[in-house]
Amino acid sequence: MLIYKYWNVTYGPFHRSLIRDYDAVPPRVQSWFVCIFSHWHLAVLLLAESISFIDKKQLGIEDVRRKRLNANFCRQMAKSSAIEISDIAAVSAPKHGSNNASQWSLPPGAQEPPFHSVTHEGAILTEPWTILIIRAFTKAAAIHLERAEELWHSRSSDPSGGRGEMQGSLDRCEYCTRALWLLGKKSDMARKAAEILSRAHSEMTGQIAMGSVVVPVESWEGILNWIST
Repeated sequence: MLIYKYWNVTYGPFHRSLIRDYDAVPPRVQSWFVCIFSHWHLAVLLLAESISFIDKKQLGIEDVRRKRLNANFCRQMAKSSAIEISDIAAVSAPKHGSNNASQWSLPPGAQEPPFHSVTHEGAILTEPWTILIIRAFTKAAAIHLERAEELWHSRSSDPSGGRGEMQGSLDRCEYCTRALWLLGKKSDMARKAAEILSRAHSEMTGQIAMGSVVVPVESWEGILNWIST
């Protein structure tokens, strides 16, 4: 946890500055920072899951466990990293017309980065360990969908207060899904994850628009288990 706290006060601000000024960052820097930071936040998600499991099984120190539960620590930890991952997805796989992987292209006038032609569409295609970034985007997308679902179900107690956050969660899920569509150019697993998440996102968006109870196409736990195998 000391490493996690140290990261947040040192590399965290650096990461956010790279996201904020992404278009001005040299392409080769874009490629390595996308890889490094997505790997880090995937590790944080896995750590949050592990701590949550320990707390549920009451395997840790009781006083510390209660403090974490009272502070909703693991949930906040996962939410924060899921947001950071979706920010990476938003800038490294920007939308140019469609979620369909076959329609990705550079925007008019954009300079092609100095990578192999196969990876010209985005820095995430330079990722050498594709499975890690696929897991990062998939886990983050599922977390955002789950959060949107929770906010929808809690609307009776707060009819309008959570709508902005709910839409934000759906948007962040879409960012991650777009990144997976792009990664689908080199990975069948990424394409399959994008298909599952796109279907779940569309189902939820449609049911919210109709004002009906949200019933996900796939359970979020099922998505996470599938991508973790």
